[in-house]
Amino acid sequence: MNDKKEMISTFLVLVVGFLSHFLYEWSNHNVLVGILCPVNESIWEHLKLIYYPMLIPFFFHFNKKYFQARISGILISILFLLVSFYTYSGIIGQNFAVINILLYITTILLGQFLISIFYQNEIFFPFSLSLLFFFLLFFSFTLFTFYPPKLSVFQDPISCTYGILQYHK
Repeated sequence: MNDKKEMISTFLVLVVGFLSHFLYEWSNHNVLVGILCPVNESIWEHLKLIYYPMLIPFFFHFNKKYFQARISGILISILFLLVSFYTYSGIIGQNFAVINILLYITTILLGQFLISIFYQNEIFFPFSLSLLFFFLLFFSFTLFTFYPPKLSVFQDPISCTYGILQYHK
């Protein structure tokens, strides 16, 4: 991968991620859109803004090694966001939209950088494990969109509701 492709990829991921934040609402609560985009303001639903947009560049550079690097980077990005969010909001006692947006941007930049490093140095999960993580995350995001556990990570802090079913009763 060259630097120009990496910059375009990173820009694409950020733009798609930002737009995805609003797509479910813009689609008038379309269930299929809700599988790929956040359906509420919970932390869990916002992890979709990492997972799905960061998968997109794989479809333009379709090979096994790149898939492995991308899944490895996505997993680290998700963990980084969760640890960073809960650390800062736990210390301060609340969270702020501006910090959350900056944290999201930082997460994507870090993830894209790590993917490039992983790809160039062939440091990543084995293919079978990468495939397992890919399907496990996809399945989890889909399942928990409809049937989220009653845990704080799945709760919308604004409406105090969980998942998509609140819109489709």
